[in-house]
Amino acid sequence: MARVLAMWARPRNRKADLYPPPLGPERAEMLMALNL
Repeated sequence: MARVLAMWARPRNRKADLYPPPLGPERAEMLMALNL
């Protein structure tokens, strides 16, 4: 239980390797594709 709480308390940037990469294109690329 202590390990879970310790992991949960860490800031998101220190847990970045645990998160999947963001899906989809970057904002600028998406806006160019949509001609906006």
